[in-house]
Amino acid sequence: MILLVCDHVKRELYGLRFLQEELDNLGIPSKIINKHSVIRAFNHYKPKIIVFPQTRLFADVISKVEKRVITILVPSEHCALNKDFIKMHYCGYFKNYKVKSSHSKIDHVFVQGKFIKNFLVNNKYFNKKKIIVSGHLHYDFWKNAKKKEKTNKISNIGIALTNEFAFRRYQNKNFLQTLYFLNNEADFYSNYWRLFQINYNFYYICLIYDVIKKLINQFKINLRTHVVDVESNFDFIKSKNFNHNSKISAYEWIQEQDIIISSVSFMNIDSYIFKKPHISLINLIPKEFFFEAYKSYTYKNFDEPNSFKPTTKKEFFKIISKVKFKKNKILDKKLKSYYNYPYAETPTKIIGSNLKKIYLKNNKIFKFIHLKKDQLFVKLFGKTLGYFIVYQLSQIKSIIKYRRESKNWYFDFFFKR
Repeated sequence: MILLVCDHVKRELYGLRFLQEELDNLGIPSKIINKHSVIRAFNHYKPKIIVFPQTRLFADVISKVEKRVITILVPSEHCALNKDFIKMHYCGYFKNYKVKSSHSKIDHVFVQGKFIKNFLVNNKYFNKKKIIVSGHLHYDFWKNAKKKEKTNKISNIGIALTNEFAFRRYQNKNFLQTLYFLNNEADFYSNYWRLFQINYNFYYICLIYDVIKKLINQFKINLRTHVVDVESNFDFIKSKNFNHNSKISAYEWIQEQDIIISSVSFMNIDSYIFKKPHISLINLIPKEFFFEAYKSYTYKNFDEPNSFKPTTKKEFFKIISKVKFKKNKILDKKLKSYYNYPYAETPTKIIGSNLKKIYLKNNKIFKFIHLKKDQLFVKLFGKTLGYFIVYQLSQIKSIIKYRRESKNWYFDFFFKR
């Protein structure tokens, strides 16, 4: 059995299901599991391999299971063509901010391109023998890109909201109470940069509103919220030319657009792959609103190659009427070195076939991880039924305790595949 840990449903489930299907075809059993119940899933399923989406949030869990199961990192995020972000996503390293990371305890890591592999090896973050180049699992859909896209008259404009708006989490008329909940979660006193982030988000949303207001009579506007946002609702914008849809996949959404607008986002690369012109609003945001996330990086560090970046609204609206897709040879080379694209073989197939090889060579001996809270159920029902019960109960507890956030979590109840 291979356990595939899902951190965010909207960001990862699409790719994990394809990987699960590939493993099924190879004769290897697998289960997608809830990120908050890894230890109990381990006791219930007795896996040979656990695949993690990152090493930061799972540092303690990886430390507990490392000697009992093969641990593998298949990153759900990407470095955005930035070396500093390679260190952040693969190792949990920030410039001026410390977080727990257990990347040194990982048995194997699937990296997205040869450049990333060489960077990690040369800086001694990972042993060369641990690394497998695969491409990006969650961008497997790039294989569907056409060699040529039709250049029709512009009618559909896609706007991708790629900032995660903190206040969306609490639907409460009492602003002070909402701030109270947010402060408990974000600890604004210690992480005061989060308040700057909220100001940035307010300005950015207002900028988007202004763009929509000026374009909506001439074009069809398709708004897509942040990939992990399951709560934001824009139904109050009443127009036959406006649509808000965050349920369809990024691939399906991109295909429907003639132009894509976003900022600080990998959507500019998706746009390039599918030969859609991309406009970034980054230079329309006053410098006063930029902040250092985790005391380390500003949004300006996020590269958006091949994007049109107007510096005034006048320039922006002028670009809209005549923008066209353009090829970029430098970006093509970076896509090959950073993401192994274009694919000779899809990431799903590379990861699946290598997981099978690792699975068949497994020599680690399974041992239960005994949690005190679970022992009563084990004594009453035995290990098989007992660990099954506590695993399901732990998921139910998570739904109840974190009901707001749980909308974007995956729950592996017994009736699921």
